[in-house]
Amino acid sequence: MEEPSSNKFISKKQQSTTASCVCQICGHSAIYSFYGVKSCNPCRMFFKRNAQLGQDAFKCDSDDDCEININNRHFSSLNLLRSDQSTLTVDQWNLLSNLSHCYDEHSELSLGLCLMNEQNNLPLKSRFKNEALIKYFQVAMKGDKNNQDFLSLSVDNRSTLLISTMKHTADISTNFMHYMTGLLKTPTFYDTIALISDPTVVPSVRRITETIQFDIVVMKLLLAIVYFSTINFTIYSNIFPMNLSNIKQVLNIQDKYIDLLWRYLLYKYNYAQAIMYCSDLIRCLFAVTESLYKTYSL
Repeated sequence: MEEPSSNKFISKKQQSTTASCVCQICGHSAIYSFYGVKSCNPCRMFFKRNAQLGQDAFKCDSDDDCEININNRHFSSLNLLRSDQSTLTVDQWNLLSNLSHCYDEHSELSLGLCLMNEQNNLPLKSRFKNEALIKYFQVAMKGDKNNQDFLSLSVDNRSTLLISTMKHTADISTNFMHYMTGLLKTPTFYDTIALISDPTVVPSVRRITETIQFDIVVMKLLLAIVYFSTINFTIYSNIFPMNLSNIKQVLNIQDKYIDLLWRYLLYKYNYAQAIMYCSDLIRCLFAVTESLYKTYSL
């Protein structure tokens, strides 16, 4: 029995969600996100029409020297299709989409944006008082652990990961929110850091500022990689250290996100830029570790 046309319409409608933005292919305004890709209707129809044809049937009319944008969407099908290539599998795109959605739904970035809007509406002398920033820090340090891979672990492993990685993930995510909201450009921010912790910590925070200016998708992947790691630094405390009961499962999850990060970097940048990005990520982790060490040594 043929499916009613109304059901077909509902099914198609579920495959696209409203998302006012620009087309990720040509730069024109886009109304919908089709199968996770924000695109305008012409580009959506083009890729749907040519998806099964293969590239052997096409030839570039510009000797492979053309750029796809809103003004030249008439270029050959070969170049248009080639511009959408990536090494990510469908499962990896879905994983990246789920990770991004989880972060957007549970992060405190909106809190930081509200803080900046409120402070910018105040007179200059009344902006970024210590009380407002301290309250913001207290809320921003609350980590949300709603990643499905995290929830798939045993309760003991979850507890161990939270204890061992919380210091790094909280520091990274909080500083990234500071960067996204513009707090890192505010001199008063560093004065408050010195007041809350100690002036000796400020240079380390400035080094984090220099290395944390990442693509937001890269930052989400970095946080996931650090979540599922054995990263730690030696501090003297009365708390007995806890070991993961299934370290192989945790490291397999981490490997999955590392592979996803590298493929995403190659998709968005060239090889040289991808390598530089990885170098900056490592430098960021070193800066965060240095900042934590100084904080815990006070």
